[in-house]
This record gives sequence, structure tokens and C-alpha cells, in this order.
Amino acid sequence: MAHFLLAYVTHDGLTDIGVIKENILCCRDELGGEYYQQHRLRWYVYTPASWNQDVHFSGRVPERYRDLPAARDRLNRRRHTG
Repeated sequence: MAHFLLAYVTHDGLTDIGVIKENILCCRDELGGEYYQQHRLRWYVYTPASWNQDVHFSGRVPERYRDLPAARDRLNRRRHTG
């Protein structure tokens, strides 16, 4: 699964895309609990060539951002249905 954010992390006037990847497994691990892992927030910034990950901003949550739950829900639904 993934969680998506929009913000101006580079302050260049262009919207940047943040992605938080999450792993959830329904099976139990060796300690008897369920498995959940949330990865660090990664920011992708727009350049004339393409969208590129900017590791300088990784893990940073800006003061103002917009959550994209509809995009997250559609992507996750598509992964589970095939």
C-alpha cells in the first residue's frame, strides 16, 4: 500500500509528490504478531526531464501538505484485485 501527499517541499512554486510505502501482511510472524512496516516519506520533485526522488527531503513532513486518499485507495484496490 502507499500513502500520497502533495506539498511545496522545494519552494520552487511547483507541487512535489510525497510517497509513504506501507507493508501489511495478514499472516503472523515468528513472534505471533501481525506484520506492519511503514517506510520513510520519500519526495519526488519535478524536473523538465522527469519526476525524480530528492533524498535531501526524505523523511521530512512539511508544515503544510495535502493528503491524496482517493489516489491511495484506487492504487491499493488495483493491487489487491489484480
